Amino acid sequence: MGVSQDEESDSLPNKRRGKKTEAEKASKSPAKPDPNELADELAQLKLKFEKLRRLQADDADAIYAEQIKALEERDKASQRIVVNLKAELKSRSISLQQLQEKEKRIQELEKQNSLMEDKIERLLQDHAVLSAKLETARNIGKTPSNNSKTTASSSVSKEFSQHRENLYSDLCGLIVVNVKSDEDGGIEYDCLSTGKNGALHFKLQLDAEDDEDQVDDDGPYFTYNPMLEPGRDERLIAVLPPIFRDEMNFKRTRGVDFYLQLMQSLQSS
Repeated sequence: MGVSQDEESDSLPNKRRGKKTEAEKASKSPAKPDPNELADELAQLKLKFEKLRRLQADDADAIYAEQIKALEERDKASQRIVVNLKAELKSRSISLQQLQEKEKRIQELEKQNSLMEDKIERLLQDHAVLSAKLETARNIGKTPSNNSKTTASSSVSKEFSQHRENLYSDLCGLIVVNVKSDEDGGIEYDCLSTGKNGALHFKLQLDAEDDEDQVDDDGPYFTYNPMLEPGRDERLIAVLPPIFRDEMNFKRTRGVDFYLQLMQSLQSS
């Protein structure tokens, strides 16, 4: 059986349309990857990863090394500071020890100096007392004698006077070096009074008694005159109250009060 031209014409578009549809389907379906290309890309990725890993490892090692080095430098610096501080402390300890030894030596010297000053003061005081006693003995020995009876009486009087002077000196530190009378009938006592602070040389002038003194219950006056010398009596001048540094007058009945105050000044520390 034959096919007509009209039927062939009708069947051709359908075939064409079928082929077109398959081409379109083929164009729309994804292409399969090339294994070689994938292998190259994978190799490149591995290289990049390895490079990054090495880079990270190298950076970490470098940072760690820098930190270790910084810590070592800091440790060395700390050790140098400790060594310097120990040396400075040792030097200061030596200096402090030397200073303490010097201060101790100074204190010892000051103590020795104070003891020497006290010893010198005692020697000067003893010298003054001995000189006063010697002068007193000389003055007593100057009493004239006319005969043997008078000589014997004078000898007893001298011995009595000497015992009395010794008693005054032992009990209250008072030594009467000399006694003189003036033209008006007054009496001058040359005295030396001793104490812890030294020996005070002074003179007491007692006024002569007259009829008016008999009416006056207070009696005559004493005149106190200290014989102070700045170089010799420097320590004594420093402790004496002002009233005993200058001349003053007081009633005879106040003599005990005067001497008590004077002794307190000579004995006070």
